[in-house]
Amino acid sequence: MCLSHRDSALTKCLSHRDSALTMCLSHGDSALTKRLSHGDSALSKRLSHGDSALTKCLSHGDSALTKCLSHGDSALTMCLSHGDSALTKCLSHGDSALTKCLSHGDSALTKRLSHGDSALTKRLSHWDSALTKRLSHWDSALTKCLAHRDSAPTQRHPMLLRACSGIPVHLVYDVQGPAPT
Repeated sequence: MCLSHRDSALTKCLSHRDSALTMCLSHGDSALTKRLSHGDSALSKRLSHGDSALTKCLSHGDSALTKCLSHGDSALTMCLSHGDSALTKCLSHGDSALTKCLSHGDSALTKRLSHGDSALTKRLSHWDSALTKRLSHWDSALTKCLAHRDSAPTQRHPMLLRACSGIPVHLVYDVQGPAPT
């Protein structure tokens, strides 16, 4: 152990065969780092007040969990990977976007919500099946596309007209056509 008041740093290191624990606290850059390693397992934590970031990484075998929180760009990222499965989430307040991606084998699910362009996009793909939904307030349109083998129905209708005009929904659909199911 070493404690120095000049640079305001405390360092501890414990080593026992394949096990190691390291802790470092520094008041100068306001950072706390912890690392625990035992066999194939590793846990790392880092907290820094300078860049306002918190990072956690847990790795065991083929599994990995990573979390990163940064107040500078207001972003939260989570990634969980195990074998061929991956889950990723990203939330950013700068561009007001939420992205989720779940991938397992040949299946993929992606969701994205962005307040900047006011768009919601969903895509689900599994083998030869694909489902896509998109809602955009800028062009006041809702588009759905479902493709399975050689079949692909598409629907589109004005959302803001129905929401802002006050016209009953059934009257809008009487003019525009049958309501989508």
